[in-house]
Amino acid sequence: MKNYLLLMIFLIATLSAGAQSRGEDVIYLKSGNVYRGNIIERIAGVSYKIEIAGGSIIVVTVAEVDKITKEKKLPPEGRYLSGKGPGPTFHYRTKGYFFQAQASLDGLKFGLHIINGYKFGQFGMLGLSVGADEIISDIRGTSAHNSGFFPFSIYYSGDLYKRHITPFYWIEAGYAYRSTRGNDYYDGGPEYVGGAGGATGGAGFGVKFYSRHRVHFSIAAHLDIQQATDHYLTRHYHNTGETYTYTNSSVILINPGLKFGVGF
Repeated sequence: MKNYLLLMIFLIATLSAGAQSRGEDVIYLKSGNVYRGNIIERIAGVSYKIEIAGGSIIVVTVAEVDKITKEKKLPPEGRYLSGKGPGPTFHYRTKGYFFQAQASLDGLKFGLHIINGYKFGQFGMLGLSVGADEIISDIRGTSAHNSGFFPFSIYYSGDLYKRHITPFYWIEAGYAYRSTRGNDYYDGGPEYVGGAGGATGGAGFGVKFYSRHRVHFSIAAHLDIQQATDHYLTRHYHNTGETYTYTNSSVILINPGLKFGVGF
């Protein structure tokens, strides 16, 4: 009986050790980041050094760590584009500060937007977007209001999946200031005396590519809407004097296109 108990204890210990050897160390950070691999160095009260899949070594300080656990190894996340071998791990931040830069590159509009904000979760990223746009024309060929615009918008975005490659969406709304270009004169017509911006907004849907580092890249189709107004002055001569008539020409500019982004 005694030998039987010893044998059972030995088998349980062996199975337990085997299960632990198949597991991996998981470091959860207070920022929401998670690192999986093997902890290869511990400096008490200072830092941990963990080797993640692919051979990269990450060093985190004790102050950054929320908890450390031993968990079952996860299957590889995807494959290389060649289809050979397991793919590299990727960095996905579940919450915390985020930065995004988006460039519009198409024949109707050129611009750059910078977004700073906070990520509450996979589906919730709220931030403030500022930018500079040069609108040449819109989808209807409206070019009389072309000029520079400087938008300030509230930006909301989210990812559909927590994957290396994931579809994402965004919407934004705000106000855009407009640059002035001086006076334009027309023979026998009104004199252009300035312009104004107005409400602005947009929405887009695209794909993000998360790398094994903190940086991710994106490409998306977008539709932007911009309000613009031109002010004109017409002089009327009546023998001994002249009168003035002010007129406004307003339009909603519609600009579809592509945006390329980079962020972390």
